[in-house]
Amino acid sequence: MLTLVSTSQAQTYKCDVNGSVSYSQTPCIASAKQSVMDTPAAIPPYSEKTAKEIATKEKNKANQLAQSRHKAEEKNDREMKAIAARNAKKKQQCDAQQLKIKWAKEDLANAKPKAESQARQKIKRATEKAALVCGK
Repeated sequence: MLTLVSTSQAQTYKCDVNGSVSYSQTPCIASAKQSVMDTPAAIPPYSEKTAKEIATKEKNKANQLAQSRHKAEEKNDREMKAIAARNAKKKQQCDAQQLKIKWAKEDLANAKPKAESQARQKIKRATEKAALVCGK
C-alpha cells in the first residue's frame, strides 16, 4: 500500500530545561530555552497515476510469484505421489515374497524325507529373492 505525503515542512522544537534537552512538535514551555528546526518531508510525493502504476506492477509481480509457487507445489505433489506409489508397489512385492517364504517353510515342515532337500532349496531361493525385492 502506498501513502501519499504532503509537501509541507513540519517544525520541530528543541527545548532545553536546565540542561535536559527534549524535542517536540509543540512550542516549549516559557521557562525553557527554545530553538526551532525545520524538518523537510522525507519522501517526495507521488502523483496518483504514478502510485497506481507502482501498485499495479507490484500486484502483477505478486501474482507471478504466486503462480510460480503454485506450479512448484503441484510438481512437488506429483513427485510425492509417484514416490508413494512406487513405495506401495515395492511393499506389496516384498509382502508377496515374505508370504512365499512362509509357504516354503510350511512345505518343508510337511515334506517327506525324500523331498526335504528340495523344500530347503525352495526356502533358500525364496529368501534370496525376498532380500532382492525387500532390500534386506
